[in-house]
Amino acid sequence: MRLFDLHCDTIVSLCDKGKDICCPDTQFSLRDLDKFERLCQTMAVFVPDTCPRGMAKAYADRYLDYLEKLAERQGEAFGLAETAADIVELTNGGKCAVIRAIESGRALEGDVENVSYFAGRGVKMMTLVWNGENELGSGNDTEQGLTAFGRQVIRKMEEEHMIIDVSHLNDPGFDEFPP
Repeated sequence: MRLFDLHCDTIVSLCDKGKDICCPDTQFSLRDLDKFERLCQTMAVFVPDTCPRGMAKAYADRYLDYLEKLAERQGEAFGLAETAADIVELTNGGKCAVIRAIESGRALEGDVENVSYFAGRGVKMMTLVWNGENELGSGNDTEQGLTAFGRQVIRKMEEEHMIIDVSHLNDPGFDEFPP
């Protein structure tokens, strides 16, 4: 089977449980990697709406650090992909290609320069919001659209060649996209 999945936030659970990428207790596991002809997984660090400002960046870093440690320890099963060529090379070698992502722009902590910071950490995709509101805009449980900061972040993400995931953005915010 060939699979390219654009969203999985299992890294949070793996880290919190101290488990590895082959953990049988999570929805996503590489213990059955041999059943795949090719597998590419976008692994998202989920930053909850309740994560306090001033702690969200460190929260995201904790889980990105854990993902990188697992890649070092379990390099026979998966590798971190930076480019499309990396995806091809990893999957040709029988490994899962993992793309780093962040679910919720709350991780930026209101600082547009954190887009470059996370791009430098290899993050290739980020959702702007989750269900509630943050500095960028409103999720599907709220009424507002994008904020001025959210529009600034979108421009910065485009400069960094980061994929802008609007999957949790509410209808008013989506109607404003692209800003």
